[in-house]
Amino acid sequence: MRKQLFSLLILFSITTQAQIPTLLKDINPSGNSKSRFFRELKGKTFFIADNGVNGDELWVTDGTNLGTKMVKDINPGSAGSGALNGAYRGFGVLNDKLFFAVQSNASTRSMWVTDGTQAGTVKLKDINTQSMMPTYHFVEMNNKLFFGADDGINGGELWVTDGTANGTVLVKDIHPGISSSYPDGLTVF
Repeated sequence: MRKQLFSLLILFSITTQAQIPTLLKDINPSGNSKSRFFRELKGKTFFIADNGVNGDELWVTDGTNLGTKMVKDINPGSAGSGALNGAYRGFGVLNDKLFFAVQSNASTRSMWVTDGTQAGTVKLKDINTQSMMPTYHFVEMNNKLFFGADDGINGGELWVTDGTANGTVLVKDIHPGISSSYPDGLTVF
């Protein structure tokens, strides 16, 4: 009985000493920042947020107020680079770089890459200049990043990148023509 009571007191002591969540930074003082799609890279956390001025853009935090900032205003203006049609569906990581989809303008979907700096956040390749289909669900395998994308010609199909524009290509038009195979939930096994 004493052992059980002692164990309960230790458990109670540990759980009551846990930190209380506190606000790190108020990204959008006038509303909801809609922070989402968190991904760790090189000791920092990247995410999408809306500060109420620039729309959905790429942000980074090192866990401090001063270290929480927008990486780059990719699509200047209040629409942001991902507000239309849920352009961001997550991130992929390859060779210490973060890959993500951007709605560059009303009709262009592009693959972007960042090393975490403003200067190192650049467009890798335009994937689709015709429709609003998202790029999504990245998975890394054999030093390549696989993902689903719709190029406006072949429908939503399996793509791959080695981190270069020339190495970002359609793997196969699984469901030929504009119809889509919709690769989703990719996993390595």
